[in-house]
Amino acid sequence: MDKWLKTGTLKRSASRTEIRNTDLAAMEITVDQQDDNHELQRPTDWPVQVRNKIDFVKKNISSPQKKRKYSNKYLKYGFPVTGDECGPKPLCVVCGEILSNGSMKPSLLMRHLETKHPTYKQRNVNFFQRLSNSPNLNSCLISTNKTNEAAIETSYRISYHIAKSGKNHTIAENLVFPCIKDAVECMFGKDHVQKIKNILLSNSTVSRRIENMSIDVEATINERIKKSPFFSIQVDESTDVSDLSILLVIARYLNVNELEENLLLCYTLIKICTVEDIFNAVQGYFYENEMDWAKCSGVCTDGGKSMPGCYKGLLVVSK
Repeated sequence: MDKWLKTGTLKRSASRTEIRNTDLAAMEITVDQQDDNHELQRPTDWPVQVRNKIDFVKKNISSPQKKRKYSNKYLKYGFPVTGDECGPKPLCVVCGEILSNGSMKPSLLMRHLETKHPTYKQRNVNFFQRLSNSPNLNSCLISTNKTNEAAIETSYRISYHIAKSGKNHTIAENLVFPCIKDAVECMFGKDHVQKIKNILLSNSTVSRRIENMSIDVEATINERIKKSPFFSIQVDESTDVSDLSILLVIARYLNVNELEENLLLCYTLIKICTVEDIFNAVQGYFYENEMDWAKCSGVCTDGGKSMPGCYKGLLVVSK
């Protein structure tokens, strides 16, 4: 019977937890002993799981981020250097904004100058050098830019309300500005009156502001129509008191899952208005603004003789 029995002592086998803790401890020792190049030393007889963990730790050891160096060529974009030698940062001499070290690229600096200070993009290096060497002139320029921007925004807002109310453009200079001046003087004193004198509200300025806003609104509506999967138009032609044919086109389109309806165009046509004239006007506007007729899902008209004809009406021609 002895041959069926095993001799020797019984030893408790190591549990999985102990093996795992031993492997992790060995891995931590190896990671602590790494050199400056983050190269990990691992025995070849370690289990596969431990070696994979070491590879994961090695990949996630972040290398020091490289710092960009300043070049004197950046001054032609209006950016002298600020900060220390270890982390130089570009400083805009026009607005005083300090960009990050990663933004110290010619393309990014040029984009900042063109988008935020387009009036200075044609300046040479000597101009920015004088601003950099004259802190008083630089601070005065920054203050002037902020004041001008606020005055321009105020002028646009007042012009918007004038256009919305349908009043004459001269009302801003003859009525609105004197009222603002008296109100500021009574509420805040004469010192603050000098600031509002930068607001331009002449007849020509208000007309120009309204025209700029109308161009922006038209471009926004056209862009939304082009992005919409479909749209429809309502066409109406009538004659005013001066015996001129006025063509109105209203568009309905989808914008961010909501239907919107806005005036698309308003044209003055010749006295004798035909179907071809109306269609050519609408088609010419579509072609000019790169709109697709295929997305037009419907055309709505009134009962005029030029609109619903069975053979020569606008509905037939537009198809």
